[in-house]
Parts: sequence; C-alpha cells; structure tokens
Amino acid sequence: MDLTTLQNGRYEIKEELGRGSFGITYLAYDTKMSREVAIKEFFPSHVARRRTQTRELVALSNSDKDFESYKRKFLKEVRALTKFNHQNIVTVYDSFEENNTIYYTMEHLNGLNLWDYIESKRSLDEKEILKIIAPILDALETIHNTDEMLHRDLKPDNIMLVDNGDRAMIIDFGLVKYGFEESKKSSFTGLGNPHFSPMEQHCASCKKGAFTDIYTLCCTIYMMATGELPIETNARTSGEKLPPISSNYSERFRKAIYKGMELKGVDRWQSIKELRDGLFKDGLEDKEKEIRIKEEERRKQSQKEQKEKDELERKQREEREIERLRLEREKQILNGKKNSKSFVKPLLISTVLVVVFGGGGTVGVHYYDKLQKEKVAQKQRIAEEQRIAEEQRVAEEQEAERQRIIDENTFTIDGLMYQNQPFSQPDKENYDNQVEGGRVWTWDGAINYCDNLSLVGYDDWRLPQKEELMKLLTSSKNKNSKGYEHFIRKEFSENMPEYGWFWSITENNNDSSVAWLVGIYGGGDDWLYKSFESYALCVRRQ
Repeated sequence: MDLTTLQNGRYEIKEELGRGSFGITYLAYDTKMSREVAIKEFFPSHVARRRTQTRELVALSNSDKDFESYKRKFLKEVRALTKFNHQNIVTVYDSFEENNTIYYTMEHLNGLNLWDYIESKRSLDEKEILKIIAPILDALETIHNTDEMLHRDLKPDNIMLVDNGDRAMIIDFGLVKYGFEESKKSSFTGLGNPHFSPMEQHCASCKKGAFTDIYTLCCTIYMMATGELPIETNARTSGEKLPPISSNYSERFRKAIYKGMELKGVDRWQSIKELRDGLFKDGLEDKEKEIRIKEEERRKQSQKEQKEKDELERKQREEREIERLRLEREKQILNGKKNSKSFVKPLLISTVLVVVFGGGGTVGVHYYDKLQKEKVAQKQRIAEEQRIAEEQRVAEEQEAERQRIIDENTFTIDGLMYQNQPFSQPDKENYDNQVEGGRVWTWDGAINYCDNLSLVGYDDWRLPQKEELMKLLTSSKNKNSKGYEHFIRKEFSENMPEYGWFWSITENNNDSSVAWLVGIYGGGDDWLYKSFESYALCVRRQ
C-alpha cells in the first residue's frame, strides 16, 4: 500500500521525489498551512521493510536492534536540523512519528538541480563555479559549527539552484553525521554515491571530520569543471588516475580541488576556511568579496533600522504616558479649584461679617487661617488614605498575578510542585537550543537548567527522580487527544511535544554514562546516554 496521507490527512502525498539508502522524499500538500512541502521518511532499506497492508515499517530478520538504533539517531538528526537558520540551507518545519518510523517536513523548493544544470551545460567556467560554491561553503561551515555535524552527501543532486539560478541551496541531509554507520552485523557496505564519497565513509571505525565533506564537495566542483563523474574511490585506491582538470582553469583553482580530493583525509583541507582560502584569490574573488560585504552591510543596516524603530516606539510610549499623567494632574488641580471656590465663598462672607459686625478683624483673620490649615490637613489625610489604598490595590494585584502565574506554570501532586512548561511557545531568546515544541538538553544541561531556574518566585527547582516523573503517569485522570492517560492537567498534556521523553536525575546503576528517561507522552521508561539531548521538567518540594 503506497503512502497517500500522513497525520490524519494533514499531509496529502502527491508524488515521490527521490529515495536513498536511508529514506524516501515525497512532495506533499500541507492542508493546515496551505502550502507544498517536502517530507523525508526514515526508511533504512537494508534493515527494514514496509508491510503491504498497513504501510508500517518493520525490521528485517535479526535487524531489530539496528532499526531501533537508527531511528533514535535519525531523531537526533532531525532535532539538529531545526537549529539551522541559513539562507542557503533548506528550512525544516516539523517532525512526527507514524507508521513505526519518523518523518520531517521541510520547505519545497522550485528550482534546478545542480546535477541537471551541469548536464545541460557540460561544464561551467571558473567564475560561475565560484559564484555557486561561495554560499555553499558558508552553509557547510554553519553545519560544521553546529555540534560539529557533518553532511556527508554533498553531491550535485543535493544542491538546488533557485531564484533563477542566483541562489544555491543545500536540500538534503540523508547522511548527516548522527550515525547511520553500518553495524558489524549489517550487510550494508557503503554510504553515499561511490563517485563522491571518500574512503573513510565506507569504514565504520575510520575517523571522519570536516575533511570528509570537503572531499565530497570538491568532487562536485570537479564535475562542474569537467562535466564528468569523478572516478570511484575504490578505483582510485587501486591505482586508477583522476583525469586532470583543463588548464583553462587557474592553477590555484585546480590545486585547491586536487588537494580536497586527496584519498587520505589527513592530506586534504582540514576546514572550510582552508578550502575557501585555497579556492579564492585572497580568500575570495573581488566580486564575491564585494557581495559578501554588501550582504553584511544590509544586515547591519537592517539591525540599525530595527533598533531605531524600537527606540522611536519607546520614546512615543514615554511621551504618551507623560501626556496622560499631565492631563490627569490638570484634572485633579481643576477639581481642587472647584472645591476651593465653593468653600472660600461662604468663608469670605463669614469673615466679613465677623469683621464688620463683631468688631474684631483679628478674630476673622485667625478664623480664616484655622480653616485653611484644617483644609490642608484634610487634603493630606485624603492623600495618605489614597496612597495606602493604592499600595494595597497594587499588592493585591501583584499577589493575584503571582497566583495566576503559579496556577498556569505549575501543578502539585502530593506536595511536589511540577513545572508546567508552555511547550507550544518556543523560547525565542534561546532558539539555538530548542526544537519544535520546546528546548532540549543533555543530562548535565538539564541539571543546570533546573538548578538555575527561577520560576513563580522560587529558585529551589531541581531535576526529578525517575519515580517522581512516573507519578505523573499514575496520578493522571485526564486523557489527551491521542487517548493516553497521563497527565493531571489536560491543558499541559495537549501541549506536550510529540517525543515527550524527559530526563530524570536517576542514573543507570550498571552504566554511569547513561540516565533514565520517562516517556510522559507515550508512557514507560527508558535509558539514554547523558551526552544525548532530551526534554527537562523541573520540580520542587512545597
């Protein structure tokens, strides 16, 4: 049975765009967001197959552990991909689990595949090659700087030319660093296209690094210059020579490519910066350098304009507040004058009567002074009463707000206060360390997160014991939209991330490198290496 829809009809599968050893890419329509998307399905064909009737993936014989291990690593890859924010890297929107496997959605680009572009032109001149490759180098450098990730499959059909060929995009991450190295029991013996993959990529125990991606990228540049596929790595190790690049290309350009295609990783460029400096005169061609400078100037100008806009809005808010206070003060003064006139008029009459008929002008003046002092004292009493009332009102509002925050952000079971995180609201200030639905942490990072948490007026939060997390499963009376009985608060349950595994402080007694997780969304417990990332939910004793 072929895939037709996913996520209860949200995604309508239109066609298959391509497939590799570890996955299938589909073109789909997102009915919720009203847009076309590309969907990547995790499908390691060497360890799994699809059931004909149900569409579910099942492990091949004796491959259960490999399949589950690969799925876990693929999920880690998906989480990493959401960290990328680069104009030359395809944007990943969402991820979910279905059919016993994992999917992620990304933007669907309309453009020309670099492979097809090379075939249509046979070969590209040096200037055009550098124009295409310059932003790809920047994007690849971003990938390498994100948890030292590698792409490992940067061949021409994983690069798309969009915007009428003015922008090159990296579009596929099927062999990204997080694993998919064959196990010793697996019959799968290679990764990537043999024309573009280096020796170390066919060896599970061999060291890999930035030089691994540099080999693949230089093979792609070689094809752009020659119009021919590079010789397979195995053939080169057997002595077959690489046909030379035409002398029409500069010596600097040719040497840079040859060095990047050395068979031994230690003999290649060791970083994107080294490759960039090797490819471009003075690090960059003048025109490319000018483009980069202009882009940086535009970015700084945009930041400056935003800062000026924010400052203007701040000043306008201050001016409005000052004007409001001025009008309020004038109103108070005006009300005071009206009251003063109604009081002074009879006072003056009585004073005149005392002076005229009582024969004691001094008495009248003293009487008037006394009344004025009483009036001032009365105003002071009223002002003090108003001040006290205002302070009391503010205190009551603050306490009500504090209680509201406590109610919205925590819940309590058996005297233990649990953090009720707003998972549907990503943390914009810490965007580098989050995925769709909330932030994720290593085990040590989760401990530090809870230790440093200051929430609803308390700063004694901590990472819970495994048993304290399990209590959430046993205490719940509500069901979420999936039908599971977990959480004591339905609002929290419905906002849970799809992969709701949360760290506990409890370590594995048999292995100090792992700690226990509790599956809040699906129930149960499991262990995970402390260096991996998962969610954190903090607790404190009342």
